[in-house]
Amino acid sequence: MGVAFLPKLALALLAGGLIGRVFSWPSLTLAILCALFFVLALLSYLKQLLDQAFWGMTLLTAVVLGIFLSRQAQELEAGRFAQMFGPVYQLKVRVLSDPYLEKRALVECVDSPNEGRIMAILLDHLSTLPQYRQTILISGVAHGARIVPYHWEPFDGPVPVASPLEQIQYLCLTIRDRIDTALVRARPPPEFLAFARAELFGKRQDLNPETRRVLEENGLTHIIAVSGMHTSLLAAAVFFCLVPLLGREAAGWVTAVVVLGFCVMVGLQPPVLRATICTLLALIGHLNQFPSRVLTFLSAAFVIEFLIFPQDLAHAGFQLSYLSVLALALAARVIKQSRASESPLSGWMQALLPLLLIQVFTAPLTAHLFYRWSWLSILSNLLFLPVFTFLIVWAAAGAAVALVWPALAAWLFWIGDACYGLTIQLLQILPAALNVSSNFGYFPLLFLVVFLAGWVLFLWLAPARPRVWLLGAAGWLILFSAYPSMRDLASGPIFVAGGAQAPFSAIREGRTLPFVRIRMPTGVSPAALGPMIRDWLKSGVRDIIHLDAPANVRARLEKDFRVGTGPPPATAGITVAEDRGFELIRPGIGVIYWTASADPPPCPSPDRSTACWLVLEKSKSTSLIVPASKSAPNLFLTGPAETSEVRAIDLDRASHGAAPCLSAPVDGNLSLHLDGDRAGRYTTTLMESFEE
Repeated sequence: MGVAFLPKLALALLAGGLIGRVFSWPSLTLAILCALFFVLALLSYLKQLLDQAFWGMTLLTAVVLGIFLSRQAQELEAGRFAQMFGPVYQLKVRVLSDPYLEKRALVECVDSPNEGRIMAILLDHLSTLPQYRQTILISGVAHGARIVPYHWEPFDGPVPVASPLEQIQYLCLTIRDRIDTALVRARPPPEFLAFARAELFGKRQDLNPETRRVLEENGLTHIIAVSGMHTSLLAAAVFFCLVPLLGREAAGWVTAVVVLGFCVMVGLQPPVLRATICTLLALIGHLNQFPSRVLTFLSAAFVIEFLIFPQDLAHAGFQLSYLSVLALALAARVIKQSRASESPLSGWMQALLPLLLIQVFTAPLTAHLFYRWSWLSILSNLLFLPVFTFLIVWAAAGAAVALVWPALAAWLFWIGDACYGLTIQLLQILPAALNVSSNFGYFPLLFLVVFLAGWVLFLWLAPARPRVWLLGAAGWLILFSAYPSMRDLASGPIFVAGGAQAPFSAIREGRTLPFVRIRMPTGVSPAALGPMIRDWLKSGVRDIIHLDAPANVRARLEKDFRVGTGPPPATAGITVAEDRGFELIRPGIGVIYWTASADPPPCPSPDRSTACWLVLEKSKSTSLIVPASKSAPNLFLTGPAETSEVRAIDLDRASHGAAPCLSAPVDGNLSLHLDGDRAGRYTTTLMESFEE
């Protein structure tokens, strides 16, 4: 029961970890329960009781341990960040994360009163970057748990002695820096240099934003996220190249060292850590002629990774990585059964089955976390994954050649850049040619449980035949892709307005915005549109028919949506007035969106079958003028309205028997469902981002 028990132990830890993230139980109580179950398991083993009693108590111990570790990770995460506001000068901190990999770095405060607390520093405006584990003095402006620095300098005082593990990490990062220097010295084209850095070191911030958008639209974002695919390619290349020279055992040891070094180079990312553990276990099994069982390796990797880094359970890469490997293991088993059957799957079916099963396992989670998915990702991975695999190997070969022969490496990089550029151009054409968008929208966890339960039911009822697996996966994905259309049928048109930093108004019908108007105040960057864009992506918006906005806003929205240039469709019932607003008049609803510096037109005569809303947009330089508010049953103010102004309008409306107005002085969003429902939804939020 030893090896077969590993998957059960992994499931017990997973169940405990998930429970711990949902329920807030005291850590001390959990520790006592864990110790109690462990003692009971030990007693049952020593007293030679029933074998099942020992294993049952062990699983209960694992569940409680998972809850405890998950709760501990959340409590540490909540209390480890410092909170500072205002200017900081010569703040002594120690760099905890590698500045090479990200646009920001985590630092630890060295001096009291925040000693040991964590902050994040932005690196965009710094001409030189600090080194990993370096102690520095930083000056800038603090905003809560982050600092926008304008200057830093090394600390000249005593430096803590590096531990053996830190020295190994320094060695790995030094090797990475030498390879990176050789890459730059070979002078590759900028696009291919950014691609090579992303694939070899996990440095993605140098990639062209348009390239990242194209990969995202085609469901190929995992290509630029260093993952198990990169680790497996590296391990296979090193092992099979060294076997003829060193023999199997020596080649295995060298491969293990190289894979561990690569894991350290890319920052111990959860998918790479999972792949590294699985690779090491596979090497041990291969050299000692143990049977290779993917599920056993995967379970052991999960147990080890969760015990060391329980916080990784909430990491999207961690979740998607394990689900993908489970899908591949299932596909390998089905293909093996197919080859032993009388009617095996054809070659293209064997290539398609792993892709379909990976999508079945990961598509709901992708839509839930990132609001994106489309069936195009299956086609793109089928056609272009081999191409990108070749480009990754080509970039790695070019980097190796650059260490000894930069001139030859330059030619290799130019050839790779030509192939890479052609691939990106083809990927740009594909979504438009097939009229496909990856904007799926938010997928609730409740439906995720239903979809997964349906898949498990299918596995239980369907006969275990390879073609049934293939057809079942394809049918499940067809039903899943129809979810946005079914969601749109359940909701009518929606009018949305709000935004203090960048006032906007829009009409949304399903996954289309027939009309959008955005006013950008002077000095406000398109980054202020982040909350609005995230809300539209969550709603699954794909198309904007008519956009009334500045050119820089149009350019920003075109990264996530298909933006048209024509007028609103006649069926929308919209009348647009330049620089004033618009009117939306439909049976049962009337919405007038107007600037607060001009008299709005009167609302349609209210009756039992008509709901009329007057929405006034206020800027900082104007005062409110609401002469027609008396006739509007519902009034909403968007923009920086002062409390005194709102109070005066409320008193005026109360004297005429009208309801108080709604206002959004910070960043309010008004959602009106235009299906005869008079109850509008109103929320006020304050959202910050590092880009701002």
